[in-house]
Amino acid sequence: MKINIKMYCLGTGDCLLYTFEKSDGTIFKMMTDFGSCVGKREDFLPYMEQIRKDIGSKLDLLVITHEHNDHVNGFAKCPEIFDNIEIGRAWFSWTENREDPTGQIRVLLEKRKRLKKSVANAFEKLSLTKNHLLPGIESIIHENLPIDEDDKLIKNDTDPYYTLPGYIKIKEILSTKNVKVEYLEPGTILELPEIGLKFYILGPPIDKANMYKHEKLGRDVYEKSFGFFDKDLEENAFTRILSNRSFENLVPFNLRYVMYENEKQLIVESDTVSKENVKITERKQSDEEELRNKRYLHKIYFDKEHDWRKIDEEYLNSSGQLALRLNSHINNTSLAMAVEIVDNKKCMLLPGDAEFGSWKSWHEIEKWKFNNKTYSLKVTDLFAKTFFYKVSHHLSFNGTPTTMGINLIENEDLVSMATLDLDRIAEKWKGTMPNKYLIRDLGKTGNRELIVMNTKGIEDMEQLERKLSETKFKILKNGDTTLYKEYVFNLPEKE
Repeated sequence: MKINIKMYCLGTGDCLLYTFEKSDGTIFKMMTDFGSCVGKREDFLPYMEQIRKDIGSKLDLLVITHEHNDHVNGFAKCPEIFDNIEIGRAWFSWTENREDPTGQIRVLLEKRKRLKKSVANAFEKLSLTKNHLLPGIESIIHENLPIDEDDKLIKNDTDPYYTLPGYIKIKEILSTKNVKVEYLEPGTILELPEIGLKFYILGPPIDKANMYKHEKLGRDVYEKSFGFFDKDLEENAFTRILSNRSFENLVPFNLRYVMYENEKQLIVESDTVSKENVKITERKQSDEEELRNKRYLHKIYFDKEHDWRKIDEEYLNSSGQLALRLNSHINNTSLAMAVEIVDNKKCMLLPGDAEFGSWKSWHEIEKWKFNNKTYSLKVTDLFAKTFFYKVSHHLSFNGTPTTMGINLIENEDLVSMATLDLDRIAEKWKGTMPNKYLIRDLGKTGNRELIVMNTKGIEDMEQLERKLSETKFKILKNGDTTLYKEYVFNLPEKE
């Protein structure tokens, strides 16, 4: 079987086209995602045109791994991508089935809604106060919330879940085209005998413990807190910061100690003043020393030259913990799978952006459902047969675990593709990727080959790419723009 894999280089984010061709001429095309963490519509257009050309008249399978902008925003920016193209079927993870036949998804969505609302409120409050988020948090918020190019939150009264525009658009496209949509659970095996492929669905996990798993520390993960169902106090606080609750009820101390920007006028002109329908308690001005102190403090606190001292809105930056929890949770809802070539039993590992909790859950799948029967299989058996790996989460420090992941893929001829471009990435992400240890394991061990969307700025990557086989590896450019990087496998028909 000939397998052609194209990674479209539209900036850090995923869009890959897999073309499987049997010796009898049968062709099957599968596309995963269409997004980038940067770029406007005009930036996407050259890639969209190339994708349409490469797909032709029919796409057999569209896989949407998860709801992050760098995986789905292309559908909103270029909704015509599938015009005059037939789509055979589409796959999502079980977490995205809004019809919710079991009831368990409703709990998940409600919790996600509350968390998104908390993060959205913090983002809006910071925008109103013209404050700024801590480094890295702004990029994460942009990945998880519907925010337009003017940095404004997109509000939709009919959608309480803050669904991303690209996610809404691709579901509309599939509905309009009457495409068969399936929501897949781990432990499921699907076979497409016409092309000789088996799909082993690995994730996302069913149990909450793994979906919101606290990461295991090691050389390739950061210490983070991701208890999705804990920290309710913090979450509730951010849920309510834009509410209409009485100011008087929210202040945790006597109102006489509250200082407003117009405090000077309040002190000089009136004993009792109303501000935003909140009655300020009577201020006694008989004590001249207290009055002088208030005026002095007012000057120090509200003068522009002292802005750097203010901590009024600093509490909002703790929303970063909520944003990180949300980000990792969404990554762990990735539709992760291993694709087996039936004739020779070799596998391709396609994890989306799965993080540690999802990877851990794969090892706990003991029974697999296939054709109304149950089979025993360990994920390590699939790892042992892996010849291609789509690197999880752009070579980050929290995308590919060691002991439960890369160390179990023993193939010395492994080929990997990583959707990372340091020239086109949210600036604050650069501290989290690439993971130099993972680059070593994927590109500098044995005969392994690692292909990165853009080698610029990554140590040794240009040298590693030059060593790739010219008969297997190709780059298509349009002027100075790299449209895609391509790798071709020619596998024997039989094991």
